[in-house]
Amino acid sequence: PATGAILVEPIQGESGIVCAAPEYLLGLRELCNERNLLLLLDEVQCGHFRTGIFFGWQTIMAAHTDFAPDACSMGKSLAAGLPMGAIWASAPLQDLLGPGTHGTTFGGTPLVSTSALKAIEIIERDGLAQNATEIGNYLAEQIGQLIADHPNVLREVRGLGLMIGVELAEGIAAFAESKRPASVQIVERLHVAGLLTIPASARVFRLLPPLNISKQDADEGLAIIESVIKELAS
Repeated sequence: PATGAILVEPIQGESGIVCAAPEYLLGLRELCNERNLLLLLDEVQCGHFRTGIFFGWQTIMAAHTDFAPDACSMGKSLAAGLPMGAIWASAPLQDLLGPGTHGTTFGGTPLVSTSALKAIEIIERDGLAQNATEIGNYLAEQIGQLIADHPNVLREVRGLGLMIGVELAEGIAAFAESKRPASVQIVERLHVAGLLTIPASARVFRLLPPLNISKQDADEGLAIIESVIKELAS
């Protein structure tokens, strides 16, 4: 069968917050150009200012301003929690789907569209894109210090902006008796301690706070993470 497109996540969410290298995306763009393929990017998790810029790929490719995909999918945070999805397409593709050729059951309702516009208005008004960058960098820096202090529990912190993955070390003694993934076990401990987070892959837990998180909120979350890590290290 013929291949028509390549679809990737600029930052893989479920696989453990794995960021694509700029060279990788440049290579995909070159390959798609050579083979007459479309390059499609899934921005459902990493888009809408989560990395500090509207699209996650724009953060990754900040030094390569001539790079662009052919289309990007968006959703989840687009309408501040209400159900909405969208797709951005480059100019050559915009006329391929005319009126009536594609539709969704709840697509483009006035209520959800109003919520989406208001969300962008608030993000711009309150400088939340910059906040995502600043607080995201702060969280990564502080977790990096925890890694240095407890290398037997934590291995790596990665991500961009407020899309952060924390990878656990292998062989944590407290998790040895259970067959469940280490990521699930630490998420349960964090929940009990008062921090909501979710697992990603077998040894990574995700931090995806709202864009308006304050430094005080970040410090509160970091204190909870530190307390749980210290328990596991003892």
